[in-house]
Amino acid sequence: STMSFLKFFKFLLFLICANQAASYEVTCKYAVISWAYLPDHYQCQAIELEVTRFSELLDSIKGNHLSGKSNSDVKSVYISGQTCHYIPQGFTHGRFFPNLEALQIHNSKLKSIWQNDFTEYKNLKSLYLSGNHLTQLDSQVFKYMPKLLRLELQENHLRRIHEDIFDEL
Repeated sequence: STMSFLKFFKFLLFLICANQAASYEVTCKYAVISWAYLPDHYQCQAIELEVTRFSELLDSIKGNHLSGKSNSDVKSVYISGQTCHYIPQGFTHGRFFPNLEALQIHNSKLKSIWQNDFTEYKNLKSLYLSGNHLTQLDSQVFKYMPKLLRLELQENHLRRIHEDIFDEL
């Protein structure tokens, strides 16, 4: 019947679209580093990272951990000089970095940030987005980051910052 064919066609279309979901992988160079606000912590320096579509999800992480270290030990991700138009999604989900406290995206062509970009970053204490292409910060963009203590946005092209941007912090 026509109705059965339409249901089958919708299901087939769903499967095709689901398999076309954008994903990316990242290669990490791991090190123990020290920042004034986060002394002696384990970091993933992301190399060979490219996030050019809004809906891309992290699929895999390559790189060799230091002896005795694992993904759960990673406290910060440092992205610099990469192509990262959007906030990377998937770093804190599942098997990746569940204890992430700091995210730094520096000189990586970041175009925009939205409230929903940060739903997975609930434990983030430090966010550094300097040297990018941000032009505006919308209402409650940091709503899902209740532990955020440090924010750096210098060297962007900010023209508009909504008045209630920090209401949730």
